[in-house]
Amino acid sequence: MAIQHMNGHPTTAECDGATLVLEYFVEDDPAVLRVLREADDVAEGAHTCMQVGARALLAGHAALDEVLVGRSFDQLVEKLNISVDAGVGRIAETATGLLGEEDGALTKVLADLRAELSRGMGELFDPESKSSALALLEEVFTAASARSAAALHASLALDDDQSPLGRWRAEVTKVVRSQADGILKEVRELATSIAVDAARAEMFEKTTLKGIAYEDVVHLVFAEAAAHRGDFLEDTSRQRGASGSQVGDLVVTLNPDDFGGQRAALVLEVKAKKLSLRKTLDELEAAMVNRDAKVGLAVFSSKEVAPPGHRVFVPHGNMGVLVLDPETPSLDAVELAVDWARVVLRRSSEGDLSAFDAQRFNEAIAKATRALDRASTIRKCHSTVRRQVDLAGAELTDMVTEAREAIGEIQGLGTA
Repeated sequence: MAIQHMNGHPTTAECDGATLVLEYFVEDDPAVLRVLREADDVAEGAHTCMQVGARALLAGHAALDEVLVGRSFDQLVEKLNISVDAGVGRIAETATGLLGEEDGALTKVLADLRAELSRGMGELFDPESKSSALALLEEVFTAASARSAAALHASLALDDDQSPLGRWRAEVTKVVRSQADGILKEVRELATSIAVDAARAEMFEKTTLKGIAYEDVVHLVFAEAAAHRGDFLEDTSRQRGASGSQVGDLVVTLNPDDFGGQRAALVLEVKAKKLSLRKTLDELEAAMVNRDAKVGLAVFSSKEVAPPGHRVFVPHGNMGVLVLDPETPSLDAVELAVDWARVVLRRSSEGDLSAFDAQRFNEAIAKATRALDRASTIRKCHSTVRRQVDLAGAELTDMVTEAREAIGEIQGLGTA
């Protein structure tokens, strides 16, 4: 598909489902150009931009679910208001049926009562006489019936906000709408949270802690850290090194400007299985030799598989152990580890170390590690909260079911 023209050549982009091929592709977005100007490898930087952008787009689609949830709940509230109005109307119709002037049930009862009295006490009460007791009773019954009908009609007037039924209707509508607005707000917040969690789960659905999938997560986070400092990250997991093996999954070549133009490299070993500290350091030492790096870093997927007692980051001379959660990877922890490696490499390249305050350096590393450890604990708490949000979603479904049952009861009262 032609997009633009560059020096007379048509710009094309082709995707066969497995690969994307760009020819004479032109991009002038300021944000993209800013990132790529700071990258040593423009192609690698472009790959990173596309990967991060694609994942962000996938996360954005999930947020549409919030609109659908909100719309559905608005429809539920509207149906509830209609059902309440219909129920009240039916109550009014029933009451009117009882007190109708001609064919009301109560009116018929009064008429039957009058006839019965007339038959049973005909001799005592002359119906033709206006002064008879029956005539007086008829007048009383008629007047009482008229007053009762008028009073009840007034109390059942839905268009009169001052009538008892009108006030009751207004109060019910007010309460229902108030509760509906509150529930709708909670539903929308819940939908947003669920959408974000779904996007995050989709992003890391391949992160099953089985080798290469976890390496992709580590690669992405270290690439972001490298872009901030002008470092270069290379995936070497399928390349043979100086020792003829493939040990050493990733190599971070630090910014040459920080080392007088000399090469300074950090090798990463990505681990998703449990290892002892001795085994970990042995593998790091082999990776450093194979990748010609003076600093090694073992990156574990959790503290459960890391050597005992290791959380977040722990240095061991010119080697270190980093715990990086695949679901909530901490960029701060990665930058701490890379900055530690930068200092270690600078020390090894300098002849005079008398000016270096090793104690202060170690104390700073320990302080940063403690803070990141607390942050990791908070992230775990957030994960627990997200699980509770899922439970709240189930409870919300039950609430909607109960609301529908209550609507059914209101409709039943209206037809009773």
